[in-house]
Amino acid sequence: FQAEDGIRDVERSRGLGDVYKRQVPEKREEITTEGGIDVRSNHNILVPKIEKIKKNNIRVSLFIDASMDQIKMAKEIGADIVELHTGEFCRKINYKEDASSELERIREAADFSNSIGLELHFGHGITFDSVGELSKIKEVKEFNVGHFIISESIFIGLEKSISKFRELIKKGREIQ
Repeated sequence: FQAEDGIRDVERSRGLGDVYKRQVPEKREEITTEGGIDVRSNHNILVPKIEKIKKNNIRVSLFIDASMDQIKMAKEIGADIVELHTGEFCRKINYKEDASSELERIREAADFSNSIGLELHFGHGITFDSVGELSKIKEVKEFNVGHFIISESIFIGLEKSISKFRELIKKGREIQ
């Protein structure tokens, strides 16, 4: 697993800025993460890591697939946040394929995550083309889009890349 630190902007977070530790599965041969952590299969590895992190008053985020079973297990082992893997939905959007079933699966997972008290983040493959639909899901608190923003900034600049993302998220939140 790769552990990543996350610190959210103080002005947009609760108080002093949220600090969390995200666990992301990575295989040596992967170019990019191809799926979320299998929480059930990795229970014995994750529990001691989570306990150690939480002893330091750091919230724990698990990058998982949009599966009710995985979400439930994440809650049971102490995660505070789940980042749902949006890669398949985004791939379908990028290739102009029907993504409605993937979007519905993500929407149901978002509702379930919210209902059991997990903070919700989305990540993987999110672009200007896919963020609009995803941002309509009101439960999501954070989009992890750093790779795309930096890549896109080569063409349009960092400020424009960030501004465009914010604009698309805001527009998606307004449409219902």
